[in-house]
Amino acid sequence: MVCETVSFKSLGLDIGEMRKSSRAFSERGAGGKIKKAGQYEGDFKDFFKTRAVKYQKDLLGPTRYQLWKSGEVSWDDMVDVNGDLVLLKKDKRGGYDGLVP
Repeated sequence: MVCETVSFKSLGLDIGEMRKSSRAFSERGAGGKIKKAGQYEGDFKDFFKTRAVKYQKDLLGPTRYQLWKSGEVSWDDMVDVNGDLVLLKKDKRGGYDGLVP
């Protein structure tokens, strides 16, 4: 979630508005060399959706990636409030009935 404040103008102040901030990112390849770098606006979930399939699979792992792509679990189901991945919980039939921190 990205918080936004009301504008200075809406507060009755005659001063210039602040620019939206961006977050830096870098993607590393073999040997730790930077392959790609840039900036993005929004939260990590939005950024993640713009990355290549290989990046998504590498970050989530093949099982989580398939669950996410199939819609069986959402991004918010897979991360805690700190943005860390949570463990998947299986039911007695071997399906996923929920997620646990």
